[in-house]
Amino acid sequence: RRLDLQLAARYQDRDQAGSPTVAKCGVTWAPVDSLLFRASYSEGFRAPALTEYQVAGSVSTSTLTDPRRTPATTTGIQTFRGSNPNIKPETSSTEFFGLVFEPKQHAKGLLFQLNYYRTIQHDIIQSISGQTIVNNETAFPGRVTRAPQTPTDLSLNQPGQITAVDITLINFGDVINHSLDFVAEYRLPSETFGRWVFGFNGSRTLKSIREVRPGLPAIDDEGDTFSPPKWKLTSSVFWTKGPWNGSLFVSYLSSFKTNMSGNTFTTTYPIDAQMRVDLRGGYEFKNGVWRGYGKGFRVMAGIGNVLDEEPAFADTVFGFNGALHSPMGRTYETSVIIPF
Repeated sequence: RRLDLQLAARYQDRDQAGSPTVAKCGVTWAPVDSLLFRASYSEGFRAPALTEYQVAGSVSTSTLTDPRRTPATTTGIQTFRGSNPNIKPETSSTEFFGLVFEPKQHAKGLLFQLNYYRTIQHDIIQSISGQTIVNNETAFPGRVTRAPQTPTDLSLNQPGQITAVDITLINFGDVINHSLDFVAEYRLPSETFGRWVFGFNGSRTLKSIREVRPGLPAIDDEGDTFSPPKWKLTSSVFWTKGPWNGSLFVSYLSSFKTNMSGNTFTTTYPIDAQMRVDLRGGYEFKNGVWRGYGKGFRVMAGIGNVLDEEPAFADTVFGFNGALHSPMGRTYETSVIIPF
């Protein structure tokens, strides 16, 4: 039975990005021996990357539709691209709530965990199109330059013609992610046939949306390769008996309904779910290899992707999404550990 409190802060000096201070606070409460509650709130900070400060500037002319004028079409608009020396850092906030249940008296060796995360990224660094800025002019003060009103403009009660639009990098929008993790573990009380530990880990993406385009509804990325997989599951078995040990992993990655992250020009090829099985074992010479020499010497061997599963097809130049799947088929591995 205990109650723990944590308070922390971090200060940074990042030259052009400023001197931010981010904070974290947390609480852990165990009202009884078998139950533990955890919660925390933390802030994050990402300074603009060096490449975001050094995007080469350029000027071009474009034709845009001005919703505030008649006629709406305006030609010869100067469009400025590149870095913005006044770009601000991206910030974030994360809320965490967790529960740990370990019924020691009724089911010794059993453990459950449930964790909920809610993360929001603010002021996303991005480039917004000139037409989007013109359509939402009041949301981007100083980004649209207009000529003085002519007598015709005054008679029509409309602003002057657009002469330039600034689409250099800008801070705008939020990215929101909610997820739920759960863990189950069971250690067999009896060790007659060695020590056995069974585990199950799962992660469920509850929400993944981007609010990065002014005047447009939020983009729902759930089930898309822009977001984490909807389901990510791993089952495991660990065994040890004397000098011997072994492990078995079965991993599952759910399917994606679209492949926007792999190819922004198509959403017609979903990515199938995939399962992977890995097996490993080893032996430790606790008494030495020969006449007491080499104590702790360990030999390990394993098979990765036992079922020789190919990566799920993705509409990319490689035929698979390397951020999600490995192109390797069945693999074999060995290792030797020699203590000194």
